[in-house]
Amino acid sequence: MHILATFVDFSKAFDTLSRSKLLEMLECYGERGIVLKWFEDYLKDRKFVVKFEESFSDEQPLKRGVPQGSALGPKLFVLYVNDINLLVPINIICLLMIL
Repeated sequence: MHILATFVDFSKAFDTLSRSKLLEMLECYGERGIVLKWFEDYLKDRKFVVKFEESFSDEQPLKRGVPQGSALGPKLFVLYVNDINLLVPINIICLLMIL
């Protein structure tokens, strides 16, 4: 079986990543102690509201994902998907790079 292309939809990616997995990855990259605790505190107990015209929804807990609109959110997402190549065999990755 040959795979010619793989398409990944990242349109909702910021909203769907697992915070516990992200914290595990940060620890694997060497973050420990107070720095890891800071990231944990940054990600926990987040809430969001939706604004439509002049109306606002009630606050809702944000259980997954990284904060959007922050400078740190995209960096955390990149860190999270950085190891995606471990899920795909190397010969397929090389083929995709050549194409």
